[in-house]
Amino acid sequence: MDCVGNFAVIECNCNHVEVIEPTEHNGFVVAANGFVSQKMREYNNYAIEDWHSEERYSVAYHALRENKNHFSAELAKDILSGKHGFMCQYERDKGVDTVWSVIYDVKNKKIFRVEGNPSRKKFVEDKRMKFENEGEGHTMRTMGNRSLALKKFLYALFFTI
Repeated sequence: MDCVGNFAVIECNCNHVEVIEPTEHNGFVVAANGFVSQKMREYNNYAIEDWHSEERYSVAYHALRENKNHFSAELAKDILSGKHGFMCQYERDKGVDTVWSVIYDVKNKKIFRVEGNPSRKKFVEDKRMKFENEGEGHTMRTMGNRSLALKKFLYALFFTI
């Protein structure tokens, strides 16, 4: 996400770079552990565990599409906690679980995080990181490797397992 609210998912490897931007009909972009663009799908390695990447992508995509123009921090929390379908409800007895999840509410300059699985623990406001004003938009200093961003309220969810 840039300082004026534009955002995209960038899929890349050594051979290609694909930029997925929100469409006129969907003011959001979604990413999970796998490539979703037509040009990059062939690079998905189905021989390794992808932690239900396609299912999690589908759940997030459909929840956002069904709630178009009603994006909120609560919707983001509900998606990540699995109220719209499988997201992070791994079987802990198999040694797999979500370590943390975070929601960046750029519009309201708030960050919510949960340490542990959001289907079992609650999000709390995290005041350790600050947003910085830059012209008409905002930037934030953070790191993340997977994201789901919503344009209307400019939420970005980064989560890891």
